[in-house]
Amino acid sequence: MIKKILAFTLILFTVQCTLPEIEDILPPVVTLIYPYEGAVVSTNVDVMIFALDDSEVKRVWYYLNGTEVASTTSEPYTLPLDISGLDKKVNHVIQAAAEDKDGNVGFSPLVNFTVAETPDIIDPVVFIVNPQGGQVVEGIVDIVAHAEDDRSIQKVAFFINGDSVGLSTSYPYVYQWDTSTYSDSTVQTIFAKAWDGGNNRAISPVITVTVYPRTGEAGDSTPPTAVFLYPIAGSTVAGIVPVALDIADNVGVAKIELYVDGVLETTTSNPSSPWSYEWDSSPKADSLQHTLYVKVYDGAGNVGTATQLVTVFAELGQEPDVTPPTAVFLYPIAGSTITGTIGVSVDLFDNVGVTLAEFYVDGVLERSTNNPAIPWRFNWNTSSIADGNTHTLYIKAYDAAGNVGTSGLLTVTIN
Repeated sequence: MIKKILAFTLILFTVQCTLPEIEDILPPVVTLIYPYEGAVVSTNVDVMIFALDDSEVKRVWYYLNGTEVASTTSEPYTLPLDISGLDKKVNHVIQAAAEDKDGNVGFSPLVNFTVAETPDIIDPVVFIVNPQGGQVVEGIVDIVAHAEDDRSIQKVAFFINGDSVGLSTSYPYVYQWDTSTYSDSTVQTIFAKAWDGGNNRAISPVITVTVYPRTGEAGDSTPPTAVFLYPIAGSTVAGIVPVALDIADNVGVAKIELYVDGVLETTTSNPSSPWSYEWDSSPKADSLQHTLYVKVYDGAGNVGTATQLVTVFAELGQEPDVTPPTAVFLYPIAGSTITGTIGVSVDLFDNVGVTLAEFYVDGVLERSTNNPAIPWRFNWNTSSIADGNTHTLYIKAYDAAGNVGTSGLLTVTIN
């Protein structure tokens, strides 16, 4: 009898001491794979979404300009995007979202894309900037590709002896090639392949290099270094441009070469530091980005490199304004519950000036103003908005050049 009482007591104690299940409060991680930031879309496409949760993803969907468009409950998370009703040559905003089985919702970063007036049928241009054809290489080699398109570059793939070895989706397009696994004094072929936003593709000319894993004469295996002093990365230049570099080596720099878009511009033997050169940029005055690339050699054959990207115009001061405005909600706060009439406050900024600001609720234009004061403040009466539901808010800001910036998508609950 005593044993039965003890057993029952032990069972009761075990039941009472069972720990409650930990509440899931973590939202899914969501990434919008396509369209990517800055994409130019010319046909109906599939929106590709990545969603991951520590337990289970219940539903995945996306917003287009603040309005929910389509959803799915099964992988792969791919949903159609119909562009037939979208304005062309203006900025559109897309954001993905996912909900787990406990009701937690995660959002991807906002992605901006535009719709082209005509299908993208023009192939991109791509060529290898480094190494140069016929060069002897060793150790870790940066394979650098220069890619251009009339709209946007989506990705660049690198191939060695016909085999795909790497992929880059942002400038500079670089793959670090480890040559140590290749036989000494053997010839290898390299080329790159580029895709644009319309899925047009192009292949660079094939170059050949010789792998020679030497350690340098007299044990010198330290490559020289080169740092651009001018022009500054991303700057806009015109006419005669003074290119200046700081160069150094543990023994001495034997030669320096300057390449523009992969073409040898000039070379100097036994240069001193800082090295300078007057570059005539006028043949490149086409408002496009161009690559300045230098190779620095020492007496042992070690090579150091440096790359700089600049935009060339025919004349400084006449370049177009391509910088979009920015807009940030100061109030209301994301996730808040609001009621009645509230004061909306938005911080606006542009390098020249904001000429028009628009306030959208669930993708519908609610209010707009020309030449808004900064910060832009106004009263919003929420009484006409459905009660107890979550609603999306965002701002579009325009400048005089037609550039459009969009705020982050803000969600609030109306009570």
